[in-house]
Amino acid sequence: MTEQHTLFAKTPRIIAGNWKMHGTKASVQALCAGIAAGLRRDPAVMVFPSFLHLDKVQEMLGTHCRVGAQDISQFPDQGAFTGEVSGAMLRDMGMAAILVGHSERRHVLGESDQLIRLKLQRGWEAGLGVMLCVGETASERDLGATQERLRHQLRSALGQDKLKGPLAVAYEPVWAIGTGRSATTEQVALSLDWLREELAGLGHDPDLPVLYGGSVNMRNAEELLAIDTMDGLLVGGASLQAESFLEIVAQARR
Repeated sequence: MTEQHTLFAKTPRIIAGNWKMHGTKASVQALCAGIAAGLRRDPAVMVFPSFLHLDKVQEMLGTHCRVGAQDISQFPDQGAFTGEVSGAMLRDMGMAAILVGHSERRHVLGESDQLIRLKLQRGWEAGLGVMLCVGETASERDLGATQERLRHQLRSALGQDKLKGPLAVAYEPVWAIGTGRSATTEQVALSLDWLREELAGLGHDPDLPVLYGGSVNMRNAEELLAIDTMDGLLVGGASLQAESFLEIVAQARR
């Protein structure tokens, strides 16, 4: 199979680190050195640094794991779009994948469903894999609207159109991101199963990898990975320390 066909293989399970808006030249270099020292080549491990550090991270970790971008421009190729970074640019830099629809992009930066769908398409047009993030807020969960919200996010991003590139879905309940409050294994398992059912209902492969993210750390990763239907983890703060990130990878490989 080609590299892109195996990008989001379910075995071994995917462990992805989202570094968000963190890092200086020195700290990123130290983080990369620590990860490289403890990680043999593992294509199912991914890191998503800021745009500013992509080139250095690719240089230091590109032979150890895959490197992706946290965002992508809605505009194709290149042009007079100050501050934007296109999919073509990312692919040219050797990026393998992008994050789309992360809750911080939706709720903090106000990205609409229409924009998220467009960014997803731009990623595929550039030959990149897409990790689509979905998740409900605390109020939506309290109202019993979790499934309704997840259905809306999947349908607005994917619809019933044929997928045009590699896809993984990351379930990240908004109330568990950066709060220290992780969803219970029962809550996670139910949501993962339901997402697969919804993917099937949209005509997509229910066997697409579905990950969990939300305050994942060394203490709860093992319990989360014990869920039979868990295809991997999207790690936030714990991916900013080589020791904790490598320990989570090790737990996924046991």
